[in-house]
Amino acid sequence: MNAQESHSSDKPLGTGGWWLDESPNRSLEELEHQVASSSAISVRSEEWEQLRDLSVGEMQSNSHSDDIRIRWANLALAAISKYYDHLTDDPKKKVAESARVRSYLIQEFGASQLDEVRQPAALCAYVVENIDMTRDESGRDSAQWRTASRPQVLQLRRIKNMFTPLTPISEQLSADDPVRQDIEAWLTLLPRLP
Repeated sequence: MNAQESHSSDKPLGTGGWWLDESPNRSLEELEHQVASSSAISVRSEEWEQLRDLSVGEMQSNSHSDDIRIRWANLALAAISKYYDHLTDDPKKKVAESARVRSYLIQEFGASQLDEVRQPAALCAYVVENIDMTRDESGRDSAQWRTASRPQVLQLRRIKNMFTPLTPISEQLSADDPVRQDIEAWLTLLPRLP
């Protein structure tokens, strides 16, 4: 009996290491089902990373239809969420990774009022609400980042990582939209951040 035959698709992720070894052989439907029925802590963090990497790769594959690529993107977002829920890490990492996937979706497939994941204003608001500094504080700290402490530099780097995916997205908002104006003000800081 080979390894694939020894595992049921109903077996939870993270048991016996089979998830890492066989995830490429599992269907999108099986993976979606497993993620929906698995808690963040029931699966090793490495396995959430593996699923994220696999899903992002499939999301970018032109060999799939647009609908399938969007489903892979949603699976990537679920894996990102569960990976960071599994860790007690800086939540800005989760925001930055999610923003990259969502920005890609909006750029590749267009904005959608029916899908919050593909709404530019919702993505921008998501990033802004997870910033723990004002623009003025970030601007002040960016001028001194070379002499700042490691935690301060990391904080500024995470802000840059969160806002970089919004660069092409902000243009999709109306010019008089206050969200666009706020995002564009933040984006002017990016070249000065580490």
